[in-house]
Amino acid sequence: MKAHEPETRRAPQTEAHLDVYVADDCGSCNESRRLAALITGRYPRTRVRIVNLSEPETGMPEQVVAVPTFVLNDEVLHLGNPCEDWLLGELGQATSTK
Repeated sequence: MKAHEPETRRAPQTEAHLDVYVADDCGSCNESRRLAALITGRYPRTRVRIVNLSEPETGMPEQVVAVPTFVLNDEVLHLGNPCEDWLLGELGQATSTK
């Protein structure tokens, strides 16, 4: 860096968590799993968790009324599978510094 060039620093990415609720008998949940894997690759600081409601020990939170449901930072982000570009945009906003 030259002496007259200002130093630019990127602020750290804000951490977020995305829970994706799925079930074994859900026909569209494979797409949900694909989207979750995409988020994991694009936003490594975002904790992505697939929650399979078909597993007997898994309880369904009050805000989840159907599968698939995407819950970002404990708030329902989308019921059903969102458009990939929209989801990436939402995660980008959630993880950018404020």
